[in-house]
Amino acid sequence: MKLVTTLLIFACLFFIPAPKENDLSIELLRGKVKSCTVATYSIVSRNGTESRRFLQRRRTEYNMSGFKTKVTTHYDEAGQIKSSWEGKYDDKGELISDSPDKWKTVEVAKDGSRTETIRSGSRFIEIKKYGTDKLLREKVMTDLDGKLITSATIAYNSKGYKSKEEDYGSNGKLSQTILYIYDDFDNVVEIQFYNAALQTSKITYTYAPNNGPMLERNLYNTMHGSPQLSKGEKFSKPDKHNNWLQSRETFSGDAVLKIREIEYYPD
Repeated sequence: MKLVTTLLIFACLFFIPAPKENDLSIELLRGKVKSCTVATYSIVSRNGTESRRFLQRRRTEYNMSGFKTKVTTHYDEAGQIKSSWEGKYDDKGELISDSPDKWKTVEVAKDGSRTETIRSGSRFIEIKKYGTDKLLREKVMTDLDGKLITSATIAYNSKGYKSKEEDYGSNGKLSQTILYIYDDFDNVVEIQFYNAALQTSKITYTYAPNNGPMLERNLYNTMHGSPQLSKGEKFSKPDKHNNWLQSRETFSGDAVLKIREIEYYPD
């Protein structure tokens, strides 16, 4: 259970839902993004001087509806491809399956609701159920034999933004509650994690005034009754759409640098 909870908190650092969500809104990308390439480096400090070591480069391509069509990951600066993903869509823009390994399959009901089944080759199978409003309503995780590990129900506010998630263990008992808080521009500013009535952690987001770009994102874990900073990330060099082009993440004394290149569809 601890592993699943840790993975969930890590995922929340990067994925925030939005009304009529697509992959761009989940990844907090603004504007008509055609592609986003992220180069990631580890930062090494020696004798007061910093150097960086290449970790990976990932390029994600999107269609006009804001959904991923291809993800390519390189693990060397020469551009050798280590993994590649392409999504297959029907004529209504619904994702049918992944390629080349078909990790994700999608079943669409006559009423427009759909069920996604994700088999990533690991020890888990994840099932996501979306309502007729296209919003994620239920998540189930099982082992490869179909035995229940966790489940979750998701609620939204009147604007269609995720407001509450309740997670349950294999015994059906509530294990965690997650609350989402937004500002006047509908940007998420805080995600709170609770075990029973006790807050275990939270993620905070800071933006520039007047719906400006995101400046900072921090993860706090509760220790001895008070929040302690566990991981922080600062964003800089926003482009004309207020998407950040550089970030620096720090945790446990280590640092990671990310540099983004974003291409847009014509207006």
